[in-house]
Amino acid sequence: MKHTRQCTRCGYQAAPTSGTLFHQVKLPILKAFYIVYFIATNKQGISSTELSRKLGLRQKAMKAMASSLKYPIMGKVEVDETVVGKQEEGTKGHQNEDKKLVVVAIEREGKGINRMYARVIEDGSHASLKPFFEDHIDPGAKVSTNEWKG
Repeated sequence: MKHTRQCTRCGYQAAPTSGTLFHQVKLPILKAFYIVYFIATNKQGISSTELSRKLGLRQKAMKAMASSLKYPIMGKVEVDETVVGKQEEGTKGHQNEDKKLVVVAIEREGKGINRMYARVIEDGSHASLKPFFEDHIDPGAKVSTNEWKG
């Protein structure tokens, strides 16, 4: 991988996606970002046909992905939030009103990712995150987050 970083002491190599929701995703990373973006920013959802058309991916693959999203994710689940949107000149981080806060949950299977859910949320509070957890994550799942204590 051309953007891999290597430790000068021990030789350990890490990709930019290591330790993130996108680690070992089989799609090109930009297409994975677009999938999250389209799912998170369409309030009525997005069809597999529309996703395949917008991203140039096979509709059959998008349909399989969409059907797997109908069931709560379980097992090892990683949850994180990120900001999606265009950077406005002169603003920093969350100050841009056009940006959206998106929570993403992935189901880990072995070293890869099995399924994923994403949703736009108002803020990182318990009240904003609870409906997402109730809708998409099995109560028996082992959830890990980076900093959220809720």
